[in-house]
Formats: sequence, structure tokens, C-alpha cells
Amino acid sequence: MSSYKEIFMHCSMLKSDGDIGHFILKGKQPDIVANVAGFDFEEEDGKVILQRCEHTQSFPNDLPFNAQERYALYMKDIKQVDIFEAK
Repeated sequence: MSSYKEIFMHCSMLKSDGDIGHFILKGKQPDIVANVAGFDFEEEDGKVILQRCEHTQSFPNDLPFNAQERYALYMKDIKQVDIFEAK
């Protein structure tokens, strides 16, 4: 499990390098593959703003005919962040 600082550092590197991230979430939530669009620190717990990309299957709360382009994810809910490598 990565610390909050490590999660933020990995997300920052993905954003600056333009790489696609593979976000492994805590609990039984499905993984997310997306670009990092930015950050939101207005609340006590920081969020990473994810941007849909060609490899994004879905974001939580997507509707069948109304897929979100961006999704704000609390960094505390992220277990691990890796660079996504398409197979």
C-alpha cells in the first residue's frame, strides 16, 4: 500500500509526462485506467481529477448513455498507481 505522498507523487509524474495511469483502488472497487487532468485540494482530503482516455472502461457513476469525461477521485481511496501499458 502506498502512502498519500507517494500517490500524489506518482499522479504528478503521470500528469507531467502525459502517461496514462492504472489506478488500483482500495476495497473491492474496480481498477480505473485514465489520464491525470489535475488536482483538487479545496477539501481536507485531496482529489486527483481523472480524464477519460481510449483505454478507460468506465468511471464510477457512469450511466449507459452518459459517460463522464472527468472523475474526481479521493487520493485516500487509491491503493496504488502505475503507468498503464496497453497489451
